[in-house]
Amino acid sequence: MNKAQEILARTAKLLDEISPSKQREERKKQRQKEVHNGQGYVYTYDADGKPIPKSKILMEKKLGRPLHKHEVIVYLDGDRRNCEIENLDIGFKQNSPKSAWKCDHCGTVGEFSLRPASE
Repeated sequence: MNKAQEILARTAKLLDEISPSKQREERKKQRQKEVHNGQGYVYTYDADGKPIPKSKILMEKKLGRPLHKHEVIVYLDGDRRNCEIENLDIGFKQNSPKSAWKCDHCGTVGEFSLRPASE
């Protein structure tokens, strides 16, 4: 092997070591399995290294389907770090066509559709 081939082989080896995919794998290994952000939510990482709320994963597993775009996770005790399935419930985004309501007198829960007021 001549000098030029040695240099090319070493360069290829170095480029392979610093490739973006190699660096991503190293960062994945260094990351923790769960991370708490500044707002109190707990995140886990998927296979691609993207953060996903742990509560969303647990609720989707419980429901057996993905959450709809108007659904949100509600923490019953108000603690966002408590991701036990008993503490999680489904709610609706505030301004969605479907919003949850609860009767103050009898406690029944239902849905209503937003309509413009008639004159």
